[in-house]
Amino acid sequence: MYKPCVCYYKNEFGIEYVYCNGSKVSYSEHNHVSVYTILLLLSGELLLKKQSINYELKPSMYHIIKPYTTHSISLKGSFYSMISVCINKTLFENSTIDNLKMIIGKDLEYFTNMNIINYEQSRLLFSGLEKLYTRDNKNLVEKNMNLLASYIEDNPELELNINKMSEKTNISKYHLIRQFKKEIGLTPHKFQIQNRVRKAQRILNCNYSIIDAALIAGFYDESHFIRHFKNIMRITPTNYKESYIRLPVKK
Repeated sequence: MYKPCVCYYKNEFGIEYVYCNGSKVSYSEHNHVSVYTILLLLSGELLLKKQSINYELKPSMYHIIKPYTTHSISLKGSFYSMISVCINKTLFENSTIDNLKMIIGKDLEYFTNMNIINYEQSRLLFSGLEKLYTRDNKNLVEKNMNLLASYIEDNPELELNINKMSEKTNISKYHLIRQFKKEIGLTPHKFQIQNRVRKAQRILNCNYSIIDAALIAGFYDESHFIRHFKNIMRITPTNYKESYIRLPVKK
């Protein structure tokens, strides 16, 4: 007599694979905490409801489910078989697509050798991984660029180490500079200079000397500061100080 089974596989990197063979189980609305899931239907039919939208899944169709996305799975026929690749959010966001493909590729080879999936199904899972990474990595890069911009805006006087930022965001140095300019409109260096000048303005408004404002804002000497200040403000720091008028406090 045929007996349905569910098997859970986990590799050394914490990636989990859930294989349902001949299952009749439906899953009510739930979400996956901090996990990206690529679900591939191997046989049978399913109705996947994700955030109030219904998707009819047939064999060789995959679907991507992001962390915290509510969804439910309902059986449409007599039974179904499917495999799900569950990738931890931290691992996903700190890995390159090549690293993920190398890690998952070895596991898919194992499942192929065990006749759990075939070559075409393995290829479909890779396709799902690439689609997920391309789409979500775009959002992640945008988020990282905005976080980096906020950091520079709050701390313009600190040294800007592109190499360290490249390592932290898992983006190459030159790609980081290009992406930052695309999202923010300026290179990291130009954005930092602009924010140093803005900070120097606030310092000058508090009646500090020009040299003090320059050093506090992160410029290494007065001439360097004056050149950048004039380039951005179209006025010298001295003229700016003379032109600044604080309105009287209203009683």
